[in-house]
Amino acid sequence: MSNFTMLDKTKTLNNETVKLVIKDVANFHAMSYVLRNKEPKTLDKLLESLVNPMFDPKNIAQSQIFFQQIARDVIEICHSSKYRNVISDIMQNIITPWKKLISSDNGSKYSVIQHGDLWTNNIMFQVQNNQPTKCIFLDYQMSRESLPVSDIHYFIFNCTDYETRSKHYHEWMDYYHSELDRHLNHFGLKANYIYPRDKFDADLKRYGKAMLGGSFFVLNITLREAQEAGDLVIEDSEDGTEQVPKFKMGAIREKTQETIKNRIEGLIESCFEFGYMNKNLLS
Repeated sequence: MSNFTMLDKTKTLNNETVKLVIKDVANFHAMSYVLRNKEPKTLDKLLESLVNPMFDPKNIAQSQIFFQQIARDVIEICHSSKYRNVISDIMQNIITPWKKLISSDNGSKYSVIQHGDLWTNNIMFQVQNNQPTKCIFLDYQMSRESLPVSDIHYFIFNCTDYETRSKHYHEWMDYYHSELDRHLNHFGLKANYIYPRDKFDADLKRYGKAMLGGSFFVLNITLREAQEAGDLVIEDSEDGTEQVPKFKMGAIREKTQETIKNRIEGLIESCFEFGYMNKNLLS
């Protein structure tokens, strides 16, 4: 009724649309900091109710199967690329760095309730003259405690292209921190005390490589059409003594492969440009 609509998930977002989302992300994150300073018990209660389903001990075996299968798919899609060494390096042990980040930042005074799955299909927009003017977030089932940069990297890496990032990435980071400060000011707080810019920049770099690996998974799933998607199936083990779960992706078209390949290679180049990875990985 409010004329919100979904955009095409296969198309990347332009600069104006990205800033529209970043503005609301900053507002959303600011509310966690406000609660931490004004109503800490309320925040603690909310955080206790959230879990990371991918790294929940009850799901870790299934997650491992899922990661291994997606890793093979991505390497196969990019098998002839000069970027395959980077992909292999990141994918061969993707869970370990993620667990280290989660463990080291758990309970941090800089952590917030993050959306956790912020990409095009989980955002609806009001559009005027072919340009989004308002947005609203959907699907909070992956919400959990983490640092703000996790949400930011997830959104930027999975929803923008190389050319737009090259022109506007640092502008976006400046805009996020200024909007965070603006929203905090409504409650008598300042971003330079709550989440200092140098800490924000350091976290962007610290999370960069791990979030790049996460985007390999996300892009390989979200850019597929419904008939190309995967599913969890139960198969007999090699010796036939037990049944084991396996994640199988559907057959993928050449056009989809090319789209995924281009987006992943562009992300790798961006991470080199932003100093999130060592270029020696290209050799």
